[in-house]
Amino acid sequence: ESFVEKWASVVEEYAVRYGNKISGWWFDGCYNEKCVFKFNYSDRLLRRYYDACRKGNPEAAVAFNNGIRPGFEKNFIDEDYIAGEYTDFNIYPENGKFVDGALCHILAPLGLSSDGNQFHAWGEPGCKISKENLAKYIKTLTDIGAAVTVEIALNFDSTFDPDQLDALRYVKSVVRKDKQSTNNC
Repeated sequence: ESFVEKWASVVEEYAVRYGNKISGWWFDGCYNEKCVFKFNYSDRLLRRYYDACRKGNPEAAVAFNNGIRPGFEKNFIDEDYIAGEYTDFNIYPENGKFVDGALCHILAPLGLSSDGNQFHAWGEPGCKISKENLAKYIKTLTDIGAAVTVEIALNFDSTFDPDQLDALRYVKSVVRKDKQSTNNC
């Protein structure tokens, strides 16, 4: 509890200092009894973080990551969007863009694991999925209003993996082209 109070005061200081310049918060490691790592976070404890985030911007969206789940699952009562940590781009919302009032969101790495372990793809170069399939996946989710975050590799010289950038540029062109054709109807 002391840990939460201390970190909530840090979050609150940032939230108040930057106000509406911060529109979203994503907390990692908020494990509860549903997870193998039992840190015993509860709705009561996470409420302190939630309130701290909202002090500077009452409209800020907040998510608490409770590890990789089998589907879109709201883990805490105060989440505005699903933290959505997954290892691949193959999970789909079953009932639209919301789960218990929280927006469906996925965060997954695009990189290829060098040892074949899907959990080791974070921060790795390369693309585990073709740019065409990535575009199709992202379009499917965004068409229903869900959100997608693609994690890519950052090199030591502050550049991004060229294959991943190419894939993301392709996704952008597909989504833009589709938006333009929809607006022309």
